[in-house]
Amino acid sequence: MLCIGESHLKVIWSRTRTAEKFCSDPLLLAWRAMTGIREEVEMVVGAALAGGPGVTVIRAVPGGGKTSGAIAAAVARLPERTLWAVRETVGSGQVGAAPPLAEQTAQGFMAAAGQNVTQIVLGHAHLDDDAYHQQFTWDRPVAVVSHAHLPLLLQPGLRGALGNLREASGVVIDEDPLSALSLHVGITIGQGQLRGLPLANLAEVLRPHATCVQQQVAVDMLAALARGWPLELRRHLKSVHAFAAAWPSQRIARCMLRGSGFWALIGPALQILVEQPAADTALRAAIAGHLFPRLRGEEVSLTTRERLADLLVDALLDDLVTAGEGQCRRRCGLVWKGDFTSTYPKVLAFDILQPTLVDRPIVVLDAYASETQYRAIFGSDCRILDVGARRPLRVQLAPQLSLDSARSQPRKAVLVAREILAHAARSLGGQVLLAPRGAHKAVQQALSTAADLTSVSAALPGLAHWYSGRGNNTFVGQDTRALTLPHLPAVVRECSLTALFPLETDQAARTALMAHHERSELLQMLHRGRQLQFAPTSAPRAILHALPCALCPEHARATCNAQDHTQPTACMHWGGDLALELYAPAVPVTPGSPNPMFGSVLADVARDLEQSCGGVALIALEALGLVVPRARGAAHRAQLLTATRALLALGKVPALSALSTWRGRWNALSGTFPARRGVVWQGLVDACGDRSRRPVEEVLDAGGWAGHAGRSRYCSRRRPPSGRRTRPRPPGRYRACCLAWLFLPARQRKTPDK
Repeated sequence: MLCIGESHLKVIWSRTRTAEKFCSDPLLLAWRAMTGIREEVEMVVGAALAGGPGVTVIRAVPGGGKTSGAIAAAVARLPERTLWAVRETVGSGQVGAAPPLAEQTAQGFMAAAGQNVTQIVLGHAHLDDDAYHQQFTWDRPVAVVSHAHLPLLLQPGLRGALGNLREASGVVIDEDPLSALSLHVGITIGQGQLRGLPLANLAEVLRPHATCVQQQVAVDMLAALARGWPLELRRHLKSVHAFAAAWPSQRIARCMLRGSGFWALIGPALQILVEQPAADTALRAAIAGHLFPRLRGEEVSLTTRERLADLLVDALLDDLVTAGEGQCRRRCGLVWKGDFTSTYPKVLAFDILQPTLVDRPIVVLDAYASETQYRAIFGSDCRILDVGARRPLRVQLAPQLSLDSARSQPRKAVLVAREILAHAARSLGGQVLLAPRGAHKAVQQALSTAADLTSVSAALPGLAHWYSGRGNNTFVGQDTRALTLPHLPAVVRECSLTALFPLETDQAARTALMAHHERSELLQMLHRGRQLQFAPTSAPRAILHALPCALCPEHARATCNAQDHTQPTACMHWGGDLALELYAPAVPVTPGSPNPMFGSVLADVARDLEQSCGGVALIALEALGLVVPRARGAAHRAQLLTATRALLALGKVPALSALSTWRGRWNALSGTFPARRGVVWQGLVDACGDRSRRPVEEVLDAGGWAGHAGRSRYCSRRRPPSGRRTRPRPPGRYRACCLAWLFLPARQRKTPDK
């Protein structure tokens, strides 16, 4: 497998320098395309950093050289100071995890400048107060910070030790900074959210300042609403939006009230803030004191909390005024745990875009930047530049192997895992699997089960989850498999994106931006193998276990050619970013089958029986628990007992992996042989109960285990044309050999070489 890297430059330029040779060399063509993007990015970033204040967003294909080009531009401006923001400055700490992006950036600057020109600024959570503030001294000309520092560094009026970083002549932001520049307050469910003020506390703050009966009634209503839903207020339940918990609980995790319903309930009491300045001051102090003291893993000082409280109360008052004018915003509201009528405390929730001061050049590197998003963040003067031609990513479609992240599919997961392991030999650089964060344990369990079934000794593929791998170059050269499509919960559209589009009439804009984030995440992660950096004949594959049409606009799905996965074509709704191909599975798959693993397990067992017995006997399949026995008599039970003992002896042979796996599962059970036989494959396959045994015949015929006249080589009871019952007899000499072998004494059996 050939990858474009610095070590390949001498090889490329030592080749014959004729134009014909250069134009036909796929490795050189890929290198020239990458070099052109990197040089163009360097030129654009250099011009932007040398210009006046403004925001420039650069879009280029992932892996095309955005970061390396921007680093070269920053190095060319040394000793000018540059502030470089990445998603993280500290890694996960897990064994085998990739180095943090800050460290990768520092290594890139070291390679470009020939010396160490960077200092990594860590968060307050990793240092004491003195060590934290001592970092802001510009010991080196490039300061690498996390996105979490951006709201502080881009705010107006920043003073103190942290304000020293404002001396940078330019700012480079690597990847989308939206999550850091927006502020989310409510129920604390993660590091990125602050704790909201309970509604009961709001009522207590406002009560001393209620000067008339009408205001007192409004405050009393707040206090009653904090404990539940009084009957006279239940008409507002139609405005409540419920968010379901993750599968399999199927319960409502939390509810939200925003928009016109929120202002109809809370607006009358909030008028006290407009009329009584003391109430305004008390509310700001209450919110500052109640905010959770950590944000995205960073300590939040009292000064910062007071600044955030001012931001929240100002937004609340602004939205109160616009609501009175008939234009409702949704960035403020109520949120609580449980269902509609839950008695859990209700708290104030906010989704606010933090102010940014553009007083110097700011460059953002985002491969799939949304113009509407960046103009909402930085204003209409933001420039969006496309650098380099976009070459489509070749993606192989395997919708028959799709997994639904909202459902439990343990059997199909094992089938998919077998397919992954079956292709391990083709993935010379390895494989990385993309799945939701919560599904990693189930995927690892399915891979382990599949490895036991097939006795695969190859290294298991790596795992990555959605929305975590941007900028990560540790998967270069590996086949990338997306087991599911990326998915954002509805709370992103209904809450988080209201920071950008707060009006109730902006629902279409929020929906479109959410779909854009899902589509861009799929493209970003499928590019982790850096397919475009390789020659086409040796490039790593990008495999999608779904149809990309699921992320296309709903009105476009009916005409999307990619939905016909038997003859996929380029999807017209992805802007030329995808070139679709058909994936050829190695494991037989029956789409929609409730017993998806039956065919592959039966094929493995039949292969072992063919190797050891010369054929596949029906009595053996019944003894293994793969076929439901027809006969119930004592004679047949005796035959099953004999066959089971013979198969248990065969299971001791390591070369017979399927029988060895069955023997291990069998010995792990307790009880009688018939009881074990019914549950030995539980959770993996169901025994074939079809009286025609057609599923068995189809698998055996497809595997080449066929006897005379096209009949499958396994024994079955057949009624002769005359209707007279006869003794069961195998349909060929292979069956006789197979059955005779099973009933031979152990000392006379000829087993395969170990």
